[in-house]
Amino acid sequence: MHDLPDVIAAVGQGAVQRIDDDVRLAADGDRLRQVVGRERCECVEENLPGAFPVLEDRISVREVIDKFPVAVAVGLVTVRREQVGEARAEVAADVLHDDRNAVGVFVQGNAELVIGELNDGRVGEPLLGTEVFCNGVQKQLSDHGHFLFAVCGFTLNVRAMRIVHVITRLIIGGAQENTLLSCEGQHQRGHDVTLITGPPIGPEGSLMERATSFGYRVIVVDEMRRSILPGKDFLTYHRLTKLTEDLKPDIVHTHSSKAGILGRWAAHRARAPRIIHTIHGLAFTASTSPAANMVYRVLERQTVPITTKIVCVADAMRDQSLAAKIGRAEQYVTVYSGMETQPFLNPPVARDEMRRQLGLSEEHVVVGTIARLFHLKGHDDLLSLAPGLCRKHPNLRFLWVGDGLLRHQFEQRIDQMGLRDRFILTGLVPPGRIPELTGAMDILVHPSRREGLARAIVQGQLAGAPAIAYDIDGNREGLSDGKTGYILPPFECRMLAEKISFLVENAPQRRQMGLAGREFALGRFDARVMVEALERVYASV
Repeated sequence: MHDLPDVIAAVGQGAVQRIDDDVRLAADGDRLRQVVGRERCECVEENLPGAFPVLEDRISVREVIDKFPVAVAVGLVTVRREQVGEARAEVAADVLHDDRNAVGVFVQGNAELVIGELNDGRVGEPLLGTEVFCNGVQKQLSDHGHFLFAVCGFTLNVRAMRIVHVITRLIIGGAQENTLLSCEGQHQRGHDVTLITGPPIGPEGSLMERATSFGYRVIVVDEMRRSILPGKDFLTYHRLTKLTEDLKPDIVHTHSSKAGILGRWAAHRARAPRIIHTIHGLAFTASTSPAANMVYRVLERQTVPITTKIVCVADAMRDQSLAAKIGRAEQYVTVYSGMETQPFLNPPVARDEMRRQLGLSEEHVVVGTIARLFHLKGHDDLLSLAPGLCRKHPNLRFLWVGDGLLRHQFEQRIDQMGLRDRFILTGLVPPGRIPELTGAMDILVHPSRREGLARAIVQGQLAGAPAIAYDIDGNREGLSDGKTGYILPPFECRMLAEKISFLVENAPQRRQMGLAGREFALGRFDARVMVEALERVYASV
């Protein structure tokens, strides 16, 4: 048997013979650096065959690609695609031998190499610094738990896609931030990304400046509105159809209720090959009007047959949709809503300084919310509990981050209760200030009555605050009940008061839950994990 560096070198030589596209190879003893340029390979995430092939010293990379459409086997290990588009990343791999005649591959560099576990479709942590062992020249994949390994310094650039995202409006909100992070991550990976949106009408603030400054294409359809307006909706549908025909996307990915219906039908009429829709919140439970909910339920049932794949931000969205007889189980996939985590770990303004600016002292225990001041967001429940909680806890303060149509009404009620000194209402703030304001909180409470999966719950945990929320929609998947916060029966105000009171009185419990919550949120809700998971969805259709 050849020494492993010789085997890999032979594979590299075979690749040079078979792939004439900027391949460079340099082997020095046990160290190998290999860079492959713009080689294209369509990758479909399917279960790999059970064993790696026995590598002959003249086998070529192309021959292995032909046998394994998902990945490329090089040097006894499987190499996963790690970057899309024209950009190249050089990755060096140190090849080591151990006493069992096995091979350890230690990946260096800053390439985003990710392990994807094929059993449940979830994406794991970056592989940098991970050792992988393959015994001899053949290794059963099952020995590694059906993992798809990204190792050995082989860069495979997959064909960039034309992706069109459609969302109703770019106000400051969870669905909108999710969409922008998707656009940004895909643009950075080399895809041709277009975002189509209506004007950002509303008191919640706009994300338009962020969208237009990142480098991908942004198109505003002036007629698109959140409300059902037949005249404007008809014009929006025809405009979306024409734009889709002109852009010729590989993927049309719609978001939110109105854009989800109009965008998918426009894509269907324009013969877009793949149509994806993300459910951020269920349209047919959104309104207090049963008639409006019924309209959306019927529209969703009519639209789902033309939808290639439905992405849910929580498993609960899938379960409720299927219970409403919308789509088939195989159409659904869960991709948790990602967010930029680093600003919450290291906010621009430190906690003590932020609290000083807000007029808070060290003794104050801050119960915070991050939500529009609007119907169904749960502020009414907190106001009903506030007098009793404030009497019991003189050090309690409420911090409400956000603005909306009900602000004046809420302020009047606070004044009538004589609690003006207990409430801080920040009003509308730029998204970049959310991490520092969240960092000033001790407890995050989100008593909303309708959510997909509340981003505020995750943001609170990232900032080290235990979270409390009602058990509606996907909230249960946003925290670990009893470990990182509490999930309560919907609209049980008495239990909400009890949990707030317990955490106000127990600083050690707050700290313990806060640490556990930060670890939980980092593992599930990082934006890079979301973008990678969407790549897998796109590759599967």
